[in-house]
Amino acid sequence: MNEKTVVRIGSMFFGLFLFFFGLPFTLTPFMILSDGVIDPDYPFESLFMIAFTIPFLIAGLFVQFFGLSMIWGGLRGTTDPTPIPREPHTFFLSDESNSEGLWNGNQESISKNNWIGPDGIEAGPDVPEDWYLTYNGPAPIVEEIYDENYAVDRGNGIVPIHFYIKKWGIPEGFGKTDHEKLWSME
Repeated sequence: MNEKTVVRIGSMFFGLFLFFFGLPFTLTPFMILSDGVIDPDYPFESLFMIAFTIPFLIAGLFVQFFGLSMIWGGLRGTTDPTPIPREPHTFFLSDESNSEGLWNGNQESISKNNWIGPDGIEAGPDVPEDWYLTYNGPAPIVEEIYDENYAVDRGNGIVPIHFYIKKWGIPEGFGKTDHEKLWSME
């Protein structure tokens, strides 16, 4: 048996122990209150008994939840935190040296989900939404139109049409939608 299997089996057994350890605490309110302790003739004593058993119930459920979580983790196994190289947008190079969020080993990415493109600009799903406000490179290449945004090959992949047209002009092959015509006339 390899080490991972032993750890998973140990996790499941400890989870079972915690589940059954918490079971009496969870059942305490039911055992106490089923004896007829709640009596309408004694409302304050009945209320006290209900309040007295609630911490047992909460503690028992907490321990059982933790035990079930350990059992589930043992069954499911651990996940590998190594990022999976994603298919980048068009015009980005996919390189094994970039799988850790680095480009040529000299620039660090903000997030493991992002990558540094060939022009040194970070791209990916975790790039801030307003990335284009500080971007000083060449005009991003427009790939598609989504509502009032251009899908581009840089940053997080989105630039508002009005911003793009004011900063870089109408991209080649586009400018036919009503929204684009509205901004290109100004």
